[in-house]
Amino acid sequence: MDRNQKAGIIALILVVILIPIAIGLLVYEIRTAELPSLRLPDISLPHWSRPQETAAPTFDLTPPSPPQITPPQVSIPSISTPEIPQVSKPKTSAPVPTPPPLQISYESVLFGSYEQGNGKTPIEWFVLEEQDDRVLLISRYALDTQQYHGAAGSVTWETCDLRTWLNTTFLNAAFSPEERAAILETEVDNSQGNPIFQIDGGNDTQDLVFLLSREEVEQYFPAEGERLCQPTAPIKRLALMGYCSWWLRSPGYRQDLAEYVNGNGAFLSGSANRILTAVRPVIRVDLNLLTDTRLS
Repeated sequence: MDRNQKAGIIALILVVILIPIAIGLLVYEIRTAELPSLRLPDISLPHWSRPQETAAPTFDLTPPSPPQITPPQVSIPSISTPEIPQVSKPKTSAPVPTPPPLQISYESVLFGSYEQGNGKTPIEWFVLEEQDDRVLLISRYALDTQQYHGAAGSVTWETCDLRTWLNTTFLNAAFSPEERAAILETEVDNSQGNPIFQIDGGNDTQDLVFLLSREEVEQYFPAEGERLCQPTAPIKRLALMGYCSWWLRSPGYRQDLAEYVNGNGAFLSGSANRILTAVRPVIRVDLNLLTDTRLS
């Protein structure tokens, strides 16, 4: 760009700037002149006029102080706490459970002898029946512990091991020949079986020594307290609260089970081969057949 062009541009810019200034001065002169005919009318341009500035309102942001409240004067009477007397509790030891008392009032006799913890000593029996000089006896104490039957499977009183043991081992150990001669062979009725569960009791048997059935226990010992049995010293480990379980000859609720009376006097069924059940033998004695010995 040459110098002439630059001068032209500068002149144009000055003209653009100076023309509005000249027009403004001209308008000012006309308005201020004393020529009424040449005065321009007043034009109100509201959107050009700026609103009159007003002072911004002031706010007192200081929070008011709370009113002073004087609490009422209340006098609380003093309360005296009564003294609690010290009560000394007596020292007591834990109560020791005692077994329920036996509810037995049967006549007892001594007959035969068996190891009961102090050598062979006389066996004490309860008299369940007495008729024509014949007495039905059951041992007062549990004399030994045996399985009802050693092998698993169905079993009846006729086929069980306990019947064999009573009529051989026990019979020979507990009674002298003279005493054995006075023991009657008894027709043992097994037809009842277990009527509640319809379990067969097997054939009737002829035994010198046997066990009671459930029906016979209910007949001779109707109350549970009367069924409680204490073991002798050699088998005292079987005692629960002083009493032990003892076998019956009746079958249990299955053919491989047998019934027994537990340590509380209740009827239960158990495995025939259980080893924690005691034996209370039952015999029938003819008093007329006693020779050198007598029931005492």
